[in-house]
Amino acid sequence: MSITITLRKWQAEAIKRSEHLSNGIFLEALGGRGKTICALAIAKHKKAKKIIITNNRLAILNGWIDAVKFMNFDKGVEIIIQTDRYLQNQVKK
Repeated sequence: MSITITLRKWQAEAIKRSEHLSNGIFLEALGGRGKTICALAIAKHKKAKKIIITNNRLAILNGWIDAVKFMNFDKGVEIIIQTDRYLQNQVKK
C-alpha cells in the first residue's frame, strides 16, 4: 500500500535547501508542525542508506517510529531509533 504525502510549503522548501552543500540541516518549528515528516522526507530525497534518530523522550521516539512506518522506507534503509542514554552508554564502551 502506497500513501502519498502532500508536504507543506516550508517542508518542500527545506527539501530543496537540503540539496545545498552543508554539514547539516536544522529544522525549527512548534510541536506538531511536521518536523519529523520533513526530516524523513529529506532523508528519502537524499536516498539515505542509514538514519539514526536519538532523543531523550520515549514519547518523541514513539512518534518517530510511527512516522518511519508511515513513510514506507525501502527495506535497504537502516533506521536506528534509540534514547540518548543508550547512545551515551555505547560510546562509553
